[in-house]
Amino acid sequence: MNLRTTYEHLKRIATFFARSVLKPKVVQIHNKKIIMDYRGWSPEMIKIFFWDNYELEERTIVPAILRPGDRVLEIGSPVGFIGMLASDIVGTENVFMVEANPELIKAARRNLELNNVSAHLIHGAVVPNASTESIPFHIHENFWSSSLGQKDGTKQTLDVTALPLPDLIERHQPNVLIIDIEGAEYDLLTQLSFPEIDKICVEVHARYIGDEKISALIRHLILDGFDLVQSISTGDNLY
Repeated sequence: MNLRTTYEHLKRIATFFARSVLKPKVVQIHNKKIIMDYRGWSPEMIKIFFWDNYELEERTIVPAILRPGDRVLEIGSPVGFIGMLASDIVGTENVFMVEANPELIKAARRNLELNNVSAHLIHGAVVPNASTESIPFHIHENFWSSSLGQKDGTKQTLDVTALPLPDLIERHQPNVLIIDIEGAEYDLLTQLSFPEIDKICVEVHARYIGDEKISALIRHLILDGFDLVQSISTGDNLY
């Protein structure tokens, strides 16, 4: 490690231990203030925030791909963090954030207010088509694992409004999609074409859908006219 890297490493350790002891009501993550929920969040989630590791990959990708004039539809917004980063670049009027978990809609709204961000928050689960008015959504003990697919750790299942993606695109006119929906990305992206969209950032989840479906998802998008930009993609987040 060089001196700067060593300093940053020690700084992160000190920040983690200070937060662990003080348990602040608000932590700052990449210049955004996030209200902590010590009762509602698991110890694993709290630790991620204390280490300043929340959405590390997306923090790199979002500033790299967005430009003023873009309109962003974020599908899976949890606490509003990525939508707030996007708002810094494209303006709050051009960011539309969709979240299915009703408790997280409340959390995101509080965080937006705390950071003086007025991006649009929409409650519901995004689906490929209008075949149903509502759909079961499974809330996980770790909020970032909540999804349309049930898995170990699910603590509650709710019926939420189903929001067809073509309707959202027609209504809000985005040219950018940012998607993190814990395995539901395969069904959402492989059943549609996206002539209106210029850029897609999607987190893929091999542990839920497997490598074969991820390959099929990538293949579908390439056949739809997109290029996979490996120089910006990082980890499970593909651009």
